[in-house]
Amino acid sequence: SHMRSLKEVHFLNRHKTIGSMNIEIEIKVSVPDLDKVREKLKALGTFVKKVQQKDTYYCPAHKDFFSQQPVIDFFRIREQKGNVELAFHKRIDVGTPNAHVEEAEMVVGNADIMKRILQNLDFVDKCVVDKTREYWDCGMFEVVLDEVKELGTFVEVEVKEGSAREGLTMDDCLKFLKDNGIEYIEFIDKGYPEMCLGQ
Repeated sequence: SHMRSLKEVHFLNRHKTIGSMNIEIEIKVSVPDLDKVREKLKALGTFVKKVQQKDTYYCPAHKDFFSQQPVIDFFRIREQKGNVELAFHKRIDVGTPNAHVEEAEMVVGNADIMKRILQNLDFVDKCVVDKTREYWDCGMFEVVLDEVKELGTFVEVEVKEGSAREGLTMDDCLKFLKDNGIEYIEFIDKGYPEMCLGQ
C-alpha cells in the first residue's frame, strides 16, 4: 500500500485531493542479510526504488496508544524526500488469519508546521523510526527491504491492491518467503515503533 499510496498521491495531487484509504495485508520478518534477499528478489521481481524515511509517532495526551496490548492504533508523520505524509493506521482482527490494517493517509505540505500543530493540540512525540527502505514489485506481492536504525534488517511482504488479492491472507505472504527460499530469523508481529519503545 505504501507504493500505491505514493503513486496515488501524485495522481491525486493533480486533482487537488491528497489522501487515500486502503486495507493492508502484510507480514514482517527479521533477516540476517538483506543482500541474500536482494539476490533472490532479482529473479522474482523488479526493483522499484530506494528511499530514506523518517517516521515520528504521536499519541494524544489523553490516550497512550502504546499502553494497549497489543497496540492497535498508530499515528505518524512520515518525512521522505519530496513528500510529507500524515497517517493513521488501525489493526483489525489481530491474531487471526484475517488480520489486516486499515490505513488513512494524506499528504501535508510541511512537516515542521504539522508537528507544531500536533504539539499545540497536546499530542506527545513518542518515538522516531529512521529507516532506508527498498521497494520490489513481485507479481501479486510488494516486498520491501528495511534497514532500521538501532533495530536491524527486515523484510515486509504485502499483498498488492487489485482483484488478484481476493482471498489472500498473511499466510500467503509467509508462503511467498518459504516457497522462494528466503530465509528469515523470525516472524515479527510488532510495528517498528513498538520495537523502538522496547515493547
